[in-house]
Amino acid sequence: MAKEDHNREAIRSIHIGIGVMFWEHGHLAKAEEHYRWALALAGEDDDDGADRAAALTGLADCQQRHGNYRRAIKEALSAFGAALKTDPDPKLASGIALRLIGWYAELNKVRDAQTMLARCDELITARPDPSVQAELLSATAELHLDQERYSEARSAVDQAISIARDHRDPVNLRKALTVLALTHLHTGDLAAAREAIEESARYRVAGKDTSELALRGIIAHRCDRLGTARDLFRQLRDETSNRTRADVNDLVAWDFAGISWCYSVLVDDAEPARALEAFRQARPEPAEQTPALDDRMRFMVETLAQSDPRLEPVLTELAQFRPGRAG
Repeated sequence: MAKEDHNREAIRSIHIGIGVMFWEHGHLAKAEEHYRWALALAGEDDDDGADRAAALTGLADCQQRHGNYRRAIKEALSAFGAALKTDPDPKLASGIALRLIGWYAELNKVRDAQTMLARCDELITARPDPSVQAELLSATAELHLDQERYSEARSAVDQAISIARDHRDPVNLRKALTVLALTHLHTGDLAAAREAIEESARYRVAGKDTSELALRGIIAHRCDRLGTARDLFRQLRDETSNRTRADVNDLVAWDFAGISWCYSVLVDDAEPARALEAFRQARPEPAEQTPALDDRMRFMVETLAQSDPRLEPVLTELAQFRPGRAG
């Protein structure tokens, strides 16, 4: 009997691992299939809840990339509950809480995001973990940015950078430096934004962190580093195209494809309609509205445009079908 239980546990782990692999390569439907198989097995005999939490988290990630925030949050909250029962490592629960903070923020559900911030902080206080603490501070900074509280954002992200440096944590150092670059853009310090994003670039893994790549391209363009900007936007176009080919409903990829087409409007005389088509693909009719995320995307387009009238049609149309928090 023990051998049979061990075999079932191994099969669950294999399905979760395959799901992660498919998700990382943008094959979201296949990833979801394997997570569901793992969840079915976990529902039968997963005593400590870890595999159940991991499978639900994977499903939530897939749903969010497809724009199904309501389902993603439901799965993530179930995963959070299962993870809290997993003893003794709270890192899994913290990771889920951090996802929820970001998703609530994109939906402009600030109170819910703050609630998850507090839950995550409680977990860190009970079982300190520098990696989770740095990631939580970066998430806090992003929430402050959405609310235009720039000094609070700077304070939080500076703490995140300090912790990540002290503990030689490249993943969270990259993330925090990207948030710092965005903070500098909001306060109009282009030189400081360039310094932060160029350091962040040292830690990026190709094919991941698409928002960081887009931000690098925008800053390079604004700093008149024309060759660098062209290379970065070409890479952004390639990466988003790969993702939309793997899954046409990858709405996150369509948003950044829209950014890449905005660049082409400025330098290659592309039609604004190409950018607008991508932004519309990122929010098809059934998808939920993401007011704060829409404001972030519009800020990126505005920063890239620098009042160039060629992108005015894009900004005008975006304000109509993705009005953000003003709508």
